[in-house]
Amino acid sequence: MQRSTSRYGRWMIQNDPANWKLQDVERVLQQSGLDTGGNVNRLGVGYHSVAVGTSAGDVVRLGRNPGVVGRHQLEMQLLPKLEPQLSVAVPSPHWLASPSALLPFGAIAYPMIPGEVTSGHGAKSLARQTASFLVELHEITDVGDVPLPDVSERRRMLAELRMVVAKAVAPIDRGAALQIDDWFERYNEADELWEFTPRLVHHDASEDNLVLRAGTL
Repeated sequence: MQRSTSRYGRWMIQNDPANWKLQDVERVLQQSGLDTGGNVNRLGVGYHSVAVGTSAGDVVRLGRNPGVVGRHQLEMQLLPKLEPQLSVAVPSPHWLASPSALLPFGAIAYPMIPGEVTSGHGAKSLARQTASFLVELHEITDVGDVPLPDVSERRRMLAELRMVVAKAVAPIDRGAALQIDDWFERYNEADELWEFTPRLVHHDASEDNLVLRAGTL
């Protein structure tokens, strides 16, 4: 088992785009059918993906783990539905790569939104604009036939979190682990947790993920 886990770990490292040279990223994208314009530059590295910019004007997010594949597929379907309903610019994906030998966790591409990352700009103005955007997002109820997570998805996520926390805490403090598990049990029994009207939310509306153009979000 230990030998197998080590082999899987090596495979993950080798297939993580965060460890690839930029020329290799560019080659893989070209071979996967995306016109990069000849060059790519690294924009950032997150938990789920590596973002690169292409000289053709795209942002490409290359998946780093299996969990991102479904996210890419959902974005491809959902973002075009949101764009006409929001007052801010929304990424509009035009290319989606399914997992393959070249891209083990797939990739997604959309035209780069003009502007600059909001870091360092006026906090009050940014806070007001971000709040207005989030209100707009929460008020959207029509996304057509795009499948969105429901109560069953929340139950699954909570069950996974409960198991992960138990495994992490129990070896350190069994009493604390039992208390936390009891909290999870009581939390799951709360009616208000399951009786709600689903709303869209932004997963990570931090300043590093927002773009300003002439001071406007």
